[in-house]
Amino acid sequence: MKLLVFGSPTIKEFDFSPYVTPEIDTVICDGERGIAALAEQYADSHRLSKYVVRPRRDARGRALLITRNESMVDMADAVLFVWDGRTQGIDKTLLYAKRKNKPYAFIIV
Repeated sequence: MKLLVFGSPTIKEFDFSPYVTPEIDTVICDGERGIAALAEQYADSHRLSKYVVRPRRDARGRALLITRNESMVDMADAVLFVWDGRTQGIDKTLLYAKRKNKPYAFIIV
């Protein structure tokens, strides 16, 4: 099972253990700082496969990020949203996951 971890770049620590069940064998993230970097570290330390979808540095624009985020949702079987309560931008990805009927958890830290 593939889990997309998506959320705030300001988060410095997070305990994934309650949310990463034994069925999960792959973590998907965007390769940025914050929760994505923590997800990568968790995958490495727990010997899970990981798929990092880094943003293209040769292209700019919000539409490109939205498309990238939607493709990550499409790859995932479930989504873990981790939000700091302030960072903007998580809403469109959350709505897309709902439209795609992806199971998700939304955590505010």
